[in-house]
Amino acid sequence: MNKLFLFGNTDNPYAAELAQAFSKHKDRQRIHRLVVDELTTDYLIDNSIQVVISNWLPKDWFLVFKGLGIVSIVIDDIGRHREFADIVIDYRSDDTNKYFTGPRF
Repeated sequence: MNKLFLFGNTDNPYAAELAQAFSKHKDRQRIHRLVVDELTTDYLIDNSIQVVISNWLPKDWFLVFKGLGIVSIVIDDIGRHREFADIVIDYRSDDTNKYFTGPRF
C-alpha cells in the first residue's frame, strides 16, 4: 500500500505528531513524503497513492482524494476536518465517544 505523508502548516501544534508518525514509517517501502504546496493530482496517480496522512490540508484536496479512492488520515483539530477527512486523530480533544481523540492517540 502506497502511503503519502503530506506536511502542511508547520505552525500547527499537530505538525510534531505527524513528524513523529513519519519517523516511525520512513524506512518502509512505498512511503512518500511531500509538502502540501508540491502536491499534484498527477503525483497521486503516478505513484499509486492509496493513503494520505497529513496534519493540515485545504478542503478541496479531500474531494480529490475521494474521487481517486484515496483514504485521508488527518492529525489535526477534529472540528476542522470532521466533515471531510476519512479518519481524524486529535490528541488534544476530549470527545472520546466516536473519534480517535485524547493523549492515547
